[in-house]
Amino acid sequence: MSEICRGLLDLGIPFRTVTETMQPLEAQSKRQSRGLGLRARKFSPIKEDYASYEQARDQVLRSSYRRAVRLRGGIVGRITLEVVPDLAVLDGPAFGDELVGCHGNRYLVDDGVTEEALDIVSGVYRIEMTEGGSTVSHSSWWLKTYTWQQNVIYAGDQWSSSAEEFYQKRLEGFRNGTLSVYTATEWRERFRYHRALTKRIIDGSERLAAEFIANSSRLS
Repeated sequence: MSEICRGLLDLGIPFRTVTETMQPLEAQSKRQSRGLGLRARKFSPIKEDYASYEQARDQVLRSSYRRAVRLRGGIVGRITLEVVPDLAVLDGPAFGDELVGCHGNRYLVDDGVTEEALDIVSGVYRIEMTEGGSTVSHSSWWLKTYTWQQNVIYAGDQWSSSAEEFYQKRLEGFRNGTLSVYTATEWRERFRYHRALTKRIIDGSERLAAEFIANSSRLS
């Protein structure tokens, strides 16, 4: 099992490590994510903002959330890889506060992670759209988890070479002083062409797989 888990980590594939409990978990209230905090309209980040982001991110990645974030895979999993070693993940759930599934009277639980913790890792700011911040938009250094999952050119079952190329190129830009944040819409627009192209490929693969299963003599 340990070898399998290491292989999944090497490939950047999201997975769960669960433990059993006989006690059902209490429902936890969800609060709105504050991310890296509120910023004024037309916020334009400077190097001090990026340094503050790194500090806040690393604080999350050294907290009890670290293994749960790493197991999410995708962009947050790749960012976490820089700080959280495999050993910290393979020990199994530390506090088991999220229900994964049930089997009879047994509850399978894993370590949960808040939306706010994920937003901090992705570097999400709340930007004022109106005076006083009654209406806000979100801008981030990296794609938010949900936005990444919808970006079919990079998101998938495992961390791809294309995803790594994107990650390294953006890191290099940060190091060279290219400091920019984007809204979810702007992130999607940057990958719009690739998403349309790869969607046709994925849809075609799904269709061929469905036809193979439907016509397979082994299933008749």
